[in-house]
Amino acid sequence: MFKPARHIGIDLGVTGPKIALLERKGKEFAPPQLVCMDAEAEGMLTEKEQLAGIREWLVSHKWTNADIAACLPQFMATTLVRDFPVAKPRQLAEMVRLETAQVAGLSDEAMVQSFCRLPAGLGRGNPVLIGVTREQAAQERLDSLTIAGLQPTTLGLGGLAIVNAFLHLHPEKATKPEPVMLVDLGRENATAVILAAGQPLYLASLMFSGEKLEQALRQGAGEGVIQLRRKSSVKDIVMTEEAPGSPVVAAVRFLENEIRACMEQWRNSESEEFADAKLAEVYLCGGVARLRGLADWLSGRLDIPVEVFGPKEGEECRPECALALGLALQSAGLAAVPLDMMPPQLQEKQLREKSWPWLAGALAWVACTIFVLQAIWLHNMAKQILELEELQQKLHICTEIVPQIETVRNDILRKESRLIPLVDGGAQSVRIRQAIHAMGEACAEGDWFIYFADEESYQSPVRQQKEAREKNNRPPQNSFFDAPAAEPEENGEFPVKRTPAQAETTQNYIAAGFTPQLANEPFGPIKALIGNLEQHGHFKNIDLLPEAERTGRPDVFIPWVRFLNGLKKPHKAWSIRIPIPPQVDKSRIPPEPKLKRGRKK
Repeated sequence: MFKPARHIGIDLGVTGPKIALLERKGKEFAPPQLVCMDAEAEGMLTEKEQLAGIREWLVSHKWTNADIAACLPQFMATTLVRDFPVAKPRQLAEMVRLETAQVAGLSDEAMVQSFCRLPAGLGRGNPVLIGVTREQAAQERLDSLTIAGLQPTTLGLGGLAIVNAFLHLHPEKATKPEPVMLVDLGRENATAVILAAGQPLYLASLMFSGEKLEQALRQGAGEGVIQLRRKSSVKDIVMTEEAPGSPVVAAVRFLENEIRACMEQWRNSESEEFADAKLAEVYLCGGVARLRGLADWLSGRLDIPVEVFGPKEGEECRPECALALGLALQSAGLAAVPLDMMPPQLQEKQLREKSWPWLAGALAWVACTIFVLQAIWLHNMAKQILELEELQQKLHICTEIVPQIETVRNDILRKESRLIPLVDGGAQSVRIRQAIHAMGEACAEGDWFIYFADEESYQSPVRQQKEAREKNNRPPQNSFFDAPAAEPEENGEFPVKRTPAQAETTQNYIAAGFTPQLANEPFGPIKALIGNLEQHGHFKNIDLLPEAERTGRPDVFIPWVRFLNGLKKPHKAWSIRIPIPPQVDKSRIPPEPKLKRGRKK
């Protein structure tokens, strides 16, 4: 949430209201501004009139937009310090709720509870300060401020306000374990706090008040006592000049007794280690603390150092503004003991009000983000439309060019196909040389490699002999229908054209020879030869020729049979077919375009 820049603490005192103003300058706070109004001079006799005067001052000095911290008198609340085990915030809140339920007892009234963690020390590992008050008392205090036109955002306890002011003015005392007493001498009551190691151990309301001292100022001297001079205010009194029987001395002695009684009650309520504890010092604040010589008088009577503390304005100490300063520190988030007694429903309302700027800012940010994203999206869409239009134009041009390119490509492939016979014929000698070399390496010792040719050369004599036998065994023709079909003329009206792509290329070769014949495995040497040939890497799917095709070429085998018979070793003839793939892939060649037939004009 947004942090306000200005914070105000309000205290209604003996001589008039006091205001402490804190203003943020960058990351730091400026020194507090102190405003003390003279109630008698300005005619502010009642609390309502004092609040109205504060409202007028804030309006005239343009401080109406500041956070206001009001004071709830200490006697209207109950405070205690408990040492809880270390727990998560939710679990700690539940333990505090159970503890405050015991403090509230069987009362049917609605209670306001609040708690805050304290620094560890004095035998406490996780000390927690708990405050409980009646919701009606807190609401009445807030209503009186609201009627006067003041909207408080924090409701602090008077005793804790002086603790916060003291620790702010004397930060070195926050870690010292020696207990000290803080006494706020106010108009309606006096509040005493025992403080040690930053922990408010004991808070109590004293029966002494500034009104008793005012009554002493107005009271006449008794019989045998020097006449009391008329004094206009407390600061005009000097304790060293007062007679022993003076009403002022009697009032201050009553204060002394109250301080002693408070010390005894604290020792009785504390643990054994504090049973004989002695206060290191007593600090006074409030309007009555301006009584000159009061600190020295009490120090001599209590046998404890007594000092007056409060914020300084120039070189002057202003103890009457200590309570207002503590409240302003709590409103600014600088309090060491930030115990807020605002009713829960008002805290939730303030939280919603403070969260509204964040919500409005978030909605504005979302709206701006959506607007920017839409602008970017529209820009990108316009850019994509232009790119698509350019691409569409290019595609339109491509639809006209691609068929032309395809026609040229097919024409190139057809022209290249006419070179297939030349390419295949030129590679013929290389393939034959590779095959003969492979056959030589595949033959084992004792094998004879006698013949190698393309399949057409090998099968042609066999085919011719078969055709001759069929021709000799054919019966004579008896009719016209038995006549053989006439061969087409190459130079007729419809000549038969053969494209280079249709030219047959040699794909199989025939190899023949002899291997030693083994009685137990006659085909073993032949299988070994085929295996060696396939391992060469260039030839696959090699198979034996059928017996009928092998015996059809006696001109190849008979001369070698006679020769091998002379060696007096049995040999077995073999002939194999070796597939060799063509050098040119004809499947990629497009077909010849069909000529459109039409009537000649």
